[in-house]
Amino acid sequence: MPNHIHGIIHLIQSEIVQHPFENVDLLKPLEQFGSSIPGSIPTIIRSFKSSVTQQHQNLYRDYSTKLWQRNYYDPIIRGETDLENIHEYILDNPRKWAEDENFLR
Repeated sequence: MPNHIHGIIHLIQSEIVQHPFENVDLLKPLEQFGSSIPGSIPTIIRSFKSSVTQQHQNLYRDYSTKLWQRNYYDPIIRGETDLENIHEYILDNPRKWAEDENFLR
């Protein structure tokens, strides 16, 4: 697809933090504005976009083209069925490019 990309990021839980008020295991705190958490989805996406932008700028000497939209869609895959459905969607997506509203005829 020339106007967007798809991918699946598999995060491996490496550290559990004990919640101070309940006997519940929680993942590391969510990323807050201005503070990155290494390995978090926002940090991974931000790093990817930054790297691709820098490579584009260096290759084409183009510093004004906006390459990325502001946000991204990040559904949580909760099991094998979700994974299979999303995997199939990603594989089928290029075949549907001609139907896309941004397809240049």
